[in-house]
Amino acid sequence: MVNGLFARSSCSRSKTAKVKWQRDLLKQMQQEILARSRKAKPQKYAAAKKQNAGNGTAYPDGFTINVKVRGEEGAPLTFPLLLHAQLRSNPKEIEGFPKNAELTSEMDATMSADGKLVVKEFHLGLRNPE
Repeated sequence: MVNGLFARSSCSRSKTAKVKWQRDLLKQMQQEILARSRKAKPQKYAAAKKQNAGNGTAYPDGFTINVKVRGEEGAPLTFPLLLHAQLRSNPKEIEGFPKNAELTSEMDATMSADGKLVVKEFHLGLRNPE
């Protein structure tokens, strides 16, 4: 989050102001954290996906995934972009939500000036729940 905004896409321009590349940061980060969460806890992932079925396309596989660009407040964005994602299967902490479907994870990544996403850290659970 920079200046209270979430980044949806990022692009890089050459000196002649032509777009060199454009990426959907939200979608890329969602895909990466989903894949890592599914691999780390396949049974919980499947249970959460089933429990949250029908929540719509805004919730990939039924999960809530928050993606933020980190940086100094008010400063212009510079590469590499520092990115953070949080995945939750039960973000509203609904009572009676099946324990076998509870899944949370976090991931940090960077987006380089040439448009490459590099995952730096992934772990299950939340370090600092928001």
